[in-house]
Amino acid sequence: TLRDPYISLVCAAFLAGASTAIAVFTWVLSFVPYRLGLPIVVWATGMAMLLPEDGRAWVRRGVLALKAAKERRLGPDRLVPAVRNLWQRIPDSREAQHWDLFAGCLLLPPAPQLEG
Repeated sequence: TLRDPYISLVCAAFLAGASTAIAVFTWVLSFVPYRLGLPIVVWATGMAMLLPEDGRAWVRRGVLALKAAKERRLGPDRLVPAVRNLWQRIPDSREAQHWDLFAGCLLLPPAPQLEG
């Protein structure tokens, strides 16, 4: 089990955000007439993947230009360093076993009892 409430909170927020983003994306696609929203997205993705090397390079330059414009306006990306720092907080098996030994040796103060 994850004993760190911050990791659990971040994971729950990530899942809630991802599910909300997928729901909003699907809702926006529902406004495309004749139910062509999803086929158009699949077609556009496949078209970009199957382009010749020159076309893929052009698309890649466009994406990099958009990313540079985003960083100029909004600042550097903070998501990747945040995920790296979060990943370092997740205990591996030895750390988890050590925590069980630590808790079992009564080196921790007793847990507060909630009244209710």
